[in-house]
Amino acid sequence: GTSLPKSPDVLVESKENLSENRTADEISGASGIKFYIERPKEDCLKTVRASDFGLYPENEDNTEAFQAALNYCRENPAVKLVIDKGVYHFTAENGLDALGLRDVLIEGNGADFVFSVSGYKFFIRNSDSVEIRNLNVRWNWEKSPLASVVTVRNSDKKNHTLELVFR
Repeated sequence: GTSLPKSPDVLVESKENLSENRTADEISGASGIKFYIERPKEDCLKTVRASDFGLYPENEDNTEAFQAALNYCRENPAVKLVIDKGVYHFTAENGLDALGLRDVLIEGNGADFVFSVSGYKFFIRNSDSVEIRNLNVRWNWEKSPLASVVTVRNSDKKNHTLELVFR
């Protein structure tokens, strides 16, 4: 069995040291330990619309438009990126890379992101305090049928990452 670390060895974050652009939700952990999960503070964020970057349901592929929105968020921390409700298709092989985001809230408003390329990648890397809500992600089974088998190719416990391969 796994034993819990002794209390002094557990990092317990405090709400005291949050930046002005963040809030935190209190979580009750094992043995009564409380910790906090930071997230962007919505009323402190500048709102931008994904449609301003060309993200539209009628586009055959929205990869470039959404990548441009993600790049804007990286270059301008403390942003709320609003996606209009709709169905958005992604067909490019290169995928999406949310690199270096800080204090970003992506509000999906119930939008559907539909991916049509097998092995499609959507990375969120080297980011801090990112929240994605009300966004549905699914595959276009007619164009890119995925089997129900997933293989874990690489796992890195130290960095908390997995590489999954869909066959």
